[in-house]
Amino acid sequence: MKLTFSIILVLLLIVSCEHETIEPEQPTIINSESSSCDSNKVYFKNDILPIFISSCAFSGCHDAGTASNGVILTSYEKIIESDVVRPGRPDNSELFERITETDINDRMPLGGERLPQEHIDKIEQWILDGALNSSCNESKNCDTTNVTYSGAISKILNQKCTGCHSGNNPGGGINLTAYSGVKAIADDQRFLNVVLHAPGYKAMPLGGQMLPECEIETIRIWINQGAPNN
Repeated sequence: MKLTFSIILVLLLIVSCEHETIEPEQPTIINSESSSCDSNKVYFKNDILPIFISSCAFSGCHDAGTASNGVILTSYEKIIESDVVRPGRPDNSELFERITETDINDRMPLGGERLPQEHIDKIEQWILDGALNSSCNESKNCDTTNVTYSGAISKILNQKCTGCHSGNNPGGGINLTAYSGVKAIADDQRFLNVVLHAPGYKAMPLGGQMLPECEIETIRIWINQGAPNN
């Protein structure tokens, strides 16, 4: 009798396991906003998203239209839904593993230059800090009293533009990794007009939001000074 009961119990357990449905874990959207920017912190909207827009989220790669390998990097929500980030665990995040991959055939951006170490460090810190949908108000930290190419313009370009405009095949044939290339588009007013999203010009950053007002004003001031290599 005991043996028969044990057999029935085992059969019931097997049947229940076969029909058990495990719901997929839903992505967590975590928002964090600050009234002003802290230079010691990394913010998703201010620091991280521009890197993805410039280096990853374009046609043929990880924009919404292409979605290579099912990964879209055009917004915080899409990044989380793509399941390539583990908050607090860059070592277990596919996104971080791919941008630090040593094999050039597997490293992202695929076929492009390795991301600058500064960008990799920011992405790592963002993940370590919990991969928050964080942002800060850059206008409260805006200082345009001493605008220079090395101190301001090149930093904006490295953060928002050179992901596309660099390497052997730069976007639009425009390489912005050296002063000479930047000076050329500053002198003919293309630089200012594309960031202003002016009619007749292709809006930049391509596929991204308009640059913050402070950065646009910084570019305008530098150009009005004659776009010096200072």
